[in-house]
Amino acid sequence: MDTPAVTSWKSNHDKLHSVPSHRRTAQFCLLANSLPIIWGLIACLHQGERLDHRSCEALEVVLKSLHFDFINLQAAQLEENGAASLLDMISYYESTTHLDISDNSSMGTSGWRALAHLIKQSVCLSRLDVCNVPMVDYPALALSKALLTSRLTVLHLHNAQLSGMPLYTLVGALKVNRALRELHLTNNLLNSYQDALQLGDLLRYNTTLRTLELSRNAVADAGNMLMILVNNRNMHLFKVAQCKVYLTMWVWKSPQFCILNLPYS
Repeated sequence: MDTPAVTSWKSNHDKLHSVPSHRRTAQFCLLANSLPIIWGLIACLHQGERLDHRSCEALEVVLKSLHFDFINLQAAQLEENGAASLLDMISYYESTTHLDISDNSSMGTSGWRALAHLIKQSVCLSRLDVCNVPMVDYPALALSKALLTSRLTVLHLHNAQLSGMPLYTLVGALKVNRALRELHLTNNLLNSYQDALQLGDLLRYNTTLRTLELSRNAVADAGNMLMILVNNRNMHLFKVAQCKVYLTMWVWKSPQFCILNLPYS
């Protein structure tokens, strides 16, 4: 027998003339029936299922009733209206602590505006993954402005084309951010002199960042960044696996490192 949350979700789909995914229907039924107090639910939405505007609106009753540790919207083919609607709901109901919205490159201005509002306002959200999405122009600006006051502690921006102006914009916000603890920037074509200077500024002015991952980049002046790290007593993990880096004699002088990961460098 369906719980009220599942019944309401199906009813919302009927009202919107939308057909819910069989896999998602089975998942919600299993999860909602497995716990007597649905607000304490620890769950994960499936990745890779297309969510059109109607499907996003139909999810409101679920997001209102359940709290998720992880909402995975990776490759959900979100379009602008659906993304904006869904992210507004996640923000309003404080639905999750970890959101993965990777591989959604068609969210448009409204979708990015809603994501920025979620990042800025959410008390609950602590980790965000926005990977394999070009972080240029408005997305970079919206994300950076939101990070000025966000409570995020972990941010994954793998393969987001951050080299150049996007990185400059991002670093400008993170230099004054005091909440973020982990920043993962794998495979972002960070290979220019300017990129290295920006990362050096980030490490110089941000005193709360604990982990910086730069794997699969070709940062030309990592030695300069490592010299800055000598005076940064907060950094626990500086990972530059598979980077083309130029190390300096200063590395050994830094007792603050917990891990310096340099395989294939």
